[in-house]
Amino acid sequence: VDVRAVVSASASAGLLDDVDDILGCALATEAMTTESAAAGMAYALHATVTQTLRARSDGIGLRDGSLVGGLVLSSETLPVVEGGRLTGRAHWVGPLSDSGVVLVGALSGTDARALAVLPGATGVVRSSLETSALPGLRWADLAFDAAPAIDLGPPDTTMALSRVLIAAVAVGIGARALRESLAIVQRA
Repeated sequence: VDVRAVVSASASAGLLDDVDDILGCALATEAMTTESAAAGMAYALHATVTQTLRARSDGIGLRDGSLVGGLVLSSETLPVVEGGRLTGRAHWVGPLSDSGVVLVGALSGTDARALAVLPGATGVVRSSLETSALPGLRWADLAFDAAPAIDLGPPDTTMALSRVLIAAVAVGIGARALRESLAIVQRA
């Protein structure tokens, strides 16, 4: 799947216009996933980033499909933020795009924070991850060495939305598995 094409088509279809409509985003995610798990996951993660940045001017390129939003999917280790600079590592970040933004969970003292980071920024090093799952989605571990980041506040809302939309991906995968299994059983 071409992630930029999925994001652009989602914007053209109006699926990024009202990212506050969580039920609508979940239904779109599920429907998309029944046709392509990779497309559904790309949309789910992009919609999460778009909703998180909706009130900021940074979110404009996300809503019109010109930027791709990604998210860190592992919280085994958390980077640290001090003075708007990020240090440490983030694992399973994706989908990555040359023109995009990723949301990273980090610690500021003892507080958990959500931060927006440009994957191509100074102080960000990518280590690509290979997987046969979700073809077309590029995943990486990111290492941060005093990388610039925008503090978006506590991650609670972002994490809740990402969990809902990733669950919708799982429901879509299940619906497709059921549909394909029934087709085989009916032929027998």
